[in-house]
Amino acid sequence: MASGRRTFSRRCQAQVGVETGWQRQVSARRRIEASVGFRAETWSRYGGLDRLAPSASVAWSRKFGLGPQVPRLVVAVDGEW
Repeated sequence: MASGRRTFSRRCQAQVGVETGWQRQVSARRRIEASVGFRAETWSRYGGLDRLAPSASVAWSRKFGLGPQVPRLVVAVDGEW
């Protein structure tokens, strides 16, 4: 039973992420959004897979009418390094 526990602990992965965002309603139908974030991963069993990844995104959206069911056009750019 002890060897099974050791095998399980060697296969663990930990992941932590933080993100914050900003949005501004430009007009009744247009909105701009931006966010930045950071993610960290660590693998106890494999070497070389640990990573630190900052990210950023920007989006522009336009709504074609009023109400929650109305179509929306979104143009977005995302990046993670």
